Amino acid sequence: MLNANALANLLWSYSFQQDGVSAVSVANANANQQAWLALCITQAIQEMHGIKPDAWRERPGITLAAPQTGTATVTFGSTACTLGTLLPPSDGCTVRFSSGIDNELNYDAANSVWVLRRPHDGDSGTLSATLWQDCWVAANGAQYENVLGDVLANEVPIVVARTMKEVEMCRWRYPWWDYGAGNLQTRLRFAGRVLAVVFEPWTSPFTNTIETRLRFTPMPNYQHVIDANLQVAAQVITVADLLADGVTGDPPPPVVPFWTPAGLDESILTAIALQKWTVSPWFRTDSARKPIDVQYQRAVDRLRDFRGHQEAMAGVEVRGW
Repeated sequence: MLNANALANLLWSYSFQQDGVSAVSVANANANQQAWLALCITQAIQEMHGIKPDAWRERPGITLAAPQTGTATVTFGSTACTLGTLLPPSDGCTVRFSSGIDNELNYDAANSVWVLRRPHDGDSGTLSATLWQDCWVAANGAQYENVLGDVLANEVPIVVARTMKEVEMCRWRYPWWDYGAGNLQTRLRFAGRVLAVVFEPWTSPFTNTIETRLRFTPMPNYQHVIDANLQVAAQVITVADLLADGVTGDPPPPVVPFWTPAGLDESILTAIALQKWTVSPWFRTDSARKPIDVQYQRAVDRLRDFRGHQEAMAGVEVRGW
């Protein structure tokens, strides 16, 4: 499978006349050339992402834990929080103390402590608390950037919205047939279910980076298994990624693979990245410009027609019983 180092070496090979003996290595390029190579590959990935955004999907395993009850020590007017018996399942969960309004727990990785998002407005001391996992975030918070298609909670479709206002607007638009009660209910008023999910961007106060989270409302009162396709964010390639060849170093850093739909590294990503490199000051193989432009256009056309798993089924005869 293609990786960042291999693709950078391929692009770099178009920058000089090869002697057929010396190995082509991006490690021999200077800092400006390496930065340009990383930029070209990143631009190629972003262009692919923009042409076919719905193909960049992944279905992570998401389980929302049942609410916890326990204790925590808080101080009026402070965001400091010492958790007693509570164990937050993920960043951004809602916590309700026996005194004060609901708050949110955020993890300060630099100091290895949990803090409140807003200063506590209730009594100081060790208070009883309830913690809900109404928020889910991937490991680095920047891996996903949208929800694609329907979302199921315990195999029940739920409302997908971008804002809480959209959730309220959907209140009367999504009826749900309750087979147990034998009547029709409004899904947003059907107690006991995860009813709606909001994909919210959030700027971390600790890293100043934008993270993306799934926020569920109302807060789930028991464990839920969430089934959703999430749009994977476009990968950003750095110079360090280009230099990771899996050989150099002690220990050598592993090669950096690409995340592209259906593994379209060689057929599409390579052609687009090469076309980006042709405009660099270091591209020297002029005779290859026209073939590269032709391959680029073919790659873009194929990506526009890409249908994901449907291509794998092309030509397969499906028989009935």
